[in-house]
Amino acid sequence: MHIAALMSRKGVPTSYVNQYYIEDTALIGRSRQVLSAIDRQAGINRDFSPISYYYQMRFWLSYFESRPWLPLSLLVIGTVVIFTRFDVVDAGMFAGGFASSSLELLLIFAFQITFGFIYQVLGIIITIFMAGLTAGSKWRALIFQNATFREFSYAQFLMTLFSLLLPGILLLVKSGVFSPRVVESIFFVLTFIISVLIGMQFSIGASLRNLGAAATASGLYSVDLIGSALGALLVTTILIPMCGVLNVSFIVASVTLCGSGAAFLKQRSVHPAKA
Repeated sequence: MHIAALMSRKGVPTSYVNQYYIEDTALIGRSRQVLSAIDRQAGINRDFSPISYYYQMRFWLSYFESRPWLPLSLLVIGTVVIFTRFDVVDAGMFAGGFASSSLELLLIFAFQITFGFIYQVLGIIITIFMAGLTAGSKWRALIFQNATFREFSYAQFLMTLFSLLLPGILLLVKSGVFSPRVVESIFFVLTFIISVLIGMQFSIGASLRNLGAAATASGLYSVDLIGSALGALLVTTILIPMCGVLNVSFIVASVTLCGSGAAFLKQRSVHPAKA
């Protein structure tokens, strides 16, 4: 710890690292102060579990004497009130929007963790996502010929299945088995799959509505946008810092599974003989 004294004793020629610029006693005191402030019970910060982000956010909020539970409580109450006004299609699109936004952010975080940069390819990722939405709407009839609540349920369940498989895929990608070019391609393909799934779900949901093109499109898009906004907010500020990237996938899977189950039960109530 006596850096300046050791440098002088060893005769190492330096310009600034010496006893005239560095006070060993003060350095030792500051080091002890830092070590005493460390919480030994705190979790270890890892790539897919950035717990330090959560503690930094708490530390930053402490300067403003804010109560983070208050806006979170208002957000939860507002979401519950809105959700009670949803029908099965709205609930499914809300879950789909939440899932697509959350999973896309997970992929962006994972890309940043894997390569150390993201802004150079962010435009490519967004372009692929938008192209997948179009492709999903166009290809929906090839996979789901009939627009029923059963197909709506199946489309949401595919998103659930994707969410469950994503953690394993990310761990495999991060293991270094594949070359960087292959890893980039995997991220692009995963982005495309997410957008195709939500595009198919939107197409089925629109077919289940009989309110006219304008009312159907605006209504479903509004619900989808609310779910996407909520997913982006919760994932970036709470879920990833507290639960980790991989566990968020399972949370998203539970949300889409609830939407899938509601649509399946609706199909049974409408057509019990065909369920």
